[in-house]
Amino acid sequence: MRYLAAAVAIWLAGVCSAQATLVSYTNEAAFSIAVSDGFKVEDFENFAIDADFSAAPLVLSDFTISYHGILPSGGYNFVSTAGVQRGGLAGNVIVGGLLGGETITFSFHSPVLAFGADFFALNDVVRRSQFIVDGTTFRPPVFGSVRSQFLGITSATPFTELVIKGLPSTEGFGVDNIRYKGPIFQGVDAVAAPVPPSLALLAGALVGLTLLKRLQTSG
Repeated sequence: MRYLAAAVAIWLAGVCSAQATLVSYTNEAAFSIAVSDGFKVEDFENFAIDADFSAAPLVLSDFTISYHGILPSGGYNFVSTAGVQRGGLAGNVIVGGLLGGETITFSFHSPVLAFGADFFALNDVVRRSQFIVDGTTFRPPVFGSVRSQFLGITSATPFTELVIKGLPSTEGFGVDNIRYKGPIFQGVDAVAAPVPPSLALLAGALVGLTLLKRLQTSG
């Protein structure tokens, strides 16, 4: 019984550790390697006219974008089809704006394991916003100038929501080429669904303890 209890303890410790694992990336190549088994991209190029999400959520095939704040429609928080290049971003892009405490939320219709995007003027010069991934806060770095920058996140456990939350300094930014990866998207398999980490940890713990018991007995 004590061996089973020890195995369960190892499993629980592994589960808690996995749930806390959140890895951030500012290097697109490193992010691509981490999710090399496949991810989807939303580049917003299928929009023919501007699409506002400041007043009502914008529903896409795999996720929904919503804004919670008081900024009026027209200036911020919409998909722009003007085609004006912003830094390294070109074509259709999200134009986002946040006051302190306001949020833009990406709610995925199925759980994902990774999120990445090209951002323009996010956290330029001072920290203006932070990310919240299913309750876990991630603070993107402060960039020394207004520029285009890739930011990505991978998680050991699936998540369904990523929130960009404005800090006291007003935030205005662009977003394009959203990459995301998950076991299932609307019934389309991006990658084969892996064995749940919790079960793998439990199985590994049981095998290890069984071998240890045999060695102790033979000794």
